[in-house]
Amino acid sequence: MSVLSNELPYLSRPRIDEIGEARMRQMECHANREMARRSMPGGVVYIIAILVVGYTTDLASEHTVLFWLFTGLLLLTGVTRLVSGNLVTRGNDGSEAVPFKILAGSVVVNAVVWGCFVAVLVMIYETDWPAYLTLFFTAGIATGVMASFCVRRGVGRISLVAMLLPISMANASLMNMQGYALVFASLAFLAYMLAQLNYWHREYWRALLNTHLAEVRSQELERARDEAESAARAKSEFLANMSHEIRTPMNGILGMLELVSDSGLDEKRRRYLKTARSSARSLLILINDILDFSKIDAGQLGLESEVVDLHQLLDEIVDLFSVQAERLSIGLSCNVSPEAPRFVYGDPVRLRQVLTNLVGNAIKFTEHGGVEIHMTYEDESHRFSVKDSGIGIAPEAMERLFRAFTQADSSTTRKYGGTGLGLIISQRIVELMGSSLEMKSQPGAGTTVGFRLRLPTADEPRDTACMADNGRQSEAERRLVDSDRGIALDDMPDGVRILLVEDNPINQELCEAMLEELDVVGALAKDGAIALKMLAESHYDLVLMDCQMPEMDGYEATRIWRDREKRHDKRRLPIIALTANALEGDRERCLAAGMDDYLSKPYTKEVLREKLLTWLSYARQHEID
Repeated sequence: MSVLSNELPYLSRPRIDEIGEARMRQMECHANREMARRSMPGGVVYIIAILVVGYTTDLASEHTVLFWLFTGLLLLTGVTRLVSGNLVTRGNDGSEAVPFKILAGSVVVNAVVWGCFVAVLVMIYETDWPAYLTLFFTAGIATGVMASFCVRRGVGRISLVAMLLPISMANASLMNMQGYALVFASLAFLAYMLAQLNYWHREYWRALLNTHLAEVRSQELERARDEAESAARAKSEFLANMSHEIRTPMNGILGMLELVSDSGLDEKRRRYLKTARSSARSLLILINDILDFSKIDAGQLGLESEVVDLHQLLDEIVDLFSVQAERLSIGLSCNVSPEAPRFVYGDPVRLRQVLTNLVGNAIKFTEHGGVEIHMTYEDESHRFSVKDSGIGIAPEAMERLFRAFTQADSSTTRKYGGTGLGLIISQRIVELMGSSLEMKSQPGAGTTVGFRLRLPTADEPRDTACMADNGRQSEAERRLVDSDRGIALDDMPDGVRILLVEDNPINQELCEAMLEELDVVGALAKDGAIALKMLAESHYDLVLMDCQMPEMDGYEATRIWRDREKRHDKRRLPIIALTANALEGDRERCLAAGMDDYLSKPYTKEVLREKLLTWLSYARQHEID
């Protein structure tokens, strides 16, 4: 244990343990240097005091030897204080250091010499002026000792006792009322100074300890923050890798099932494939839910701001669930208030995701009656609600619904499946939009879930390319908008050559098969370096570029090719990213690398066809321009 901790009995052991022995040692060194700084002027004060007494009284002339003896002793101890104090303030030694011990010793000797000097004057002059003058100086010096040595209480105590005790004894030796009065005054003054010394000692160390504790806790918070940030980065990296690794085989599964479904099969095998595709899509929805939840939990889910056609969005949701509702023999309707603005600024993808989750849940838990979607407009806010006549929810189960991976019925024999993520994801998305989900339900009487959003009203767009850029679109994003304004292509042009850059064998086979069915000539490069070589040797109309590949990835290959285009003044070649990453910022990273568009795996043949037609149209328009 630190020597200093024994000097601080009023400090609790837990606080000392919290701050640690190393930090206590630092506090000791700090206290020693502080005491040294405070005590060095005292060595000069003693010299000044004795010189004033000597030359304002007859002490120097009547008792010359005595005067110079004490002056020499005070001068010697004062110089020792100055030298040792200077060494302590400039060093980092602790309480065991020699300079500090010399300093403490010189302080005590200084006090002893002054106390003896005053005691001698009291015995010589009794109650005359020289004695009273030295007692006046003693009071001031004792106050200075209390203030200077409250840092190290032991040195202060010894100094006060060593100074005032000889004076009290000398006063007692006078054997008269004045002497006894001075004894009482000296002892009372000593007791008061010791009490003040203890008080200021306690306050000083409490303040110093609190300061160091604050530093310790601040460092702990910084370490915790760094660990949390490191964990968040690791989580993000894991999430990105999982997204890529899961979506890559899913692309092969869904794509191959689509290709086989388009081939000539009997009805029985078509039904088998339809079931397999439905199961694969359900698995993809589950994967997307988990990834969305992880992104939200990591604070990586952002919102876009685009022009949204609310009527079209609601119609699409009704169309999406109409077949399912018809199969279950339940009604599905959508009611829109005429005063509600149709075109607003918002995130259509996330708004559709929330409403899809709510409608999907409503249909899943409704066996009779129907599901109603409502959009009203009040107080400049759109209110969306989904009302069903389903099984309802008990009040005690309400809170559990907004916990991850939780349903109202958590038993293993529950009738309804699901991960329990849809509602919590919807809640988090709505919270990001500045609102919250409101739920009203009664067992057996249905449920109503709604939310209110303040969505800025937008002008009706003149075409379908209605991106709300507010003047902040990047060059790549403007190309995405311009691509929809090119020459419309209904069929794939003849003689189109596509370069597929893909390292995964299954995805190579899948994309080549899709291109073949689209009557497109495709060439294959297994990494970015091979792709650059093939682009330099042959003409291609478009590149499908995978992002993560060995040797050279798609980002670097794209940047190198764009640089070559600039240096040789070549026509811009459309490059579409093929990536299994689907996290926030992946699309932006592709555009920043110089790619023109983004196709997330798994993708369908129809989506691939639309992307090819869009960018071949864009390329043809610029050839004409």
